[in-house]
Amino acid sequence: MANWQKKITKAVGGDLNGEQLLAGMIVHPTGMMKGMMVKQIGGLAGAAIAAKLGKGDDAELVTDSGTAGRLPNDSLVLGLTPQRLLVWSFGKLAGKPKELLLELPRQALADIQIEKKAATHTFVVLFADGTGKVYEAPKVGNDTEEFVAAFHA
Repeated sequence: MANWQKKITKAVGGDLNGEQLLAGMIVHPTGMMKGMMVKQIGGLAGAAIAAKLGKGDDAELVTDSGTAGRLPNDSLVLGLTPQRLLVWSFGKLAGKPKELLLELPRQALADIQIEKKAATHTFVVLFADGTGKVYEAPKVGNDTEEFVAAFHA
C-alpha cells in the first residue's frame, strides 16, 4: 500500500486548510497502461491493437463539459476530505502530488465507483451535473478501495 494520505499530507498538506484527509490515491488516463504495453509491440500490429483498445470505458459518459470537463486527462493525485475532493498534478520524477489543480465541494460528487480488473481498477467519478470521468487506478501501490470506502462512509 502506498499510503497516499501520508504522501499528500507531507507534500501539499497546506492545501488541506486544516481539513482531515480521509483518503488519497493516484489515477491515470484510461488506456495509459495498455498503451504502454502496446508501444512495446510497435509497428502495424501495435497500431491495430491501440486502435481496438481506443474505445474507452467512458463511451457512455459526458466527459468534455460541465464538471468532468474541468478535470485534466493526465495522471492525477486525488484527496478526499469531509468537505472537498482535491485534485493535484502528479510529479512523475518525485512520485508525489505537485500543484493543486482543482477543488470541488463534496456536493458536486454524485458517486464514485470502481471495477476491479487484472492490473488496474477502472475508477469512475460521477458528478451531480450528470457528467462523469473515467480513469485507471493501478492496484499495486494505490489506495483505491479505501478511497471509495471513504466516499461512501
